[in-house]
Amino acid sequence: MEACLPQTQILLESINTFKPGCAMGIRTDNIMRNGAERILAERNSHLEIHKLSVEDDKANNKFGELALAARILISSEHLDVRKALLHMPENWDTKRCLQMLSKSYEERLVIAGSLIAGEIDRIS
Repeated sequence: MEACLPQTQILLESINTFKPGCAMGIRTDNIMRNGAERILAERNSHLEIHKLSVEDDKANNKFGELALAARILISSEHLDVRKALLHMPENWDTKRCLQMLSKSYEERLVIAGSLIAGEIDRIS
C-alpha cells in the first residue's frame, strides 16, 4: 500500500475496517470521514444492512431508477419533500423514500453518491 496516494490509502483502510451500522455516522474513532468514505459506507450499508445487491438492482431498477432518485435527492438544498416524493421511482417503497428525502442536504448527497455507485455497478 505504500505506493498509494494518501487519500487512496485512507479509502482502502476504511474498506477494510468498515463496521455495519455506522454508515451515516460522520465520526468513527474520533476521525472525521471525508465525502468518499461516507459514500462508501452508505453503499456498504445498502449491501450489508439492507441486504440489497447488484442483482436486485439489475432486476428492480433496470430503467435508471437509481440515477433518477439520486438526481431528485440532490435537486435542491431546500427540498420540498412532498413534491420530490411525486418524482421518486414509482416501484420504490414510499416510506423509505420519505426517510431519504427528509434527511439533511449533506446526508442526501451521501445517499445520492451511493445510489450513483449502485447505478454504475448495475450497468457494468
